[in-house]
Amino acid sequence: MPTLRLTQDAAADELLGRDPLALLLGMLLDQRSA
Repeated sequence: MPTLRLTQDAAADELLGRDPLALLLGMLLDQRSA
């Protein structure tokens, strides 16, 4: 499985890669703050 590199934090990238809900919520919050 490919590794996600979305943030500058390895722990955050690991969480986003293994937890689809965390990825979805992160994308939602990113869109709301932009």
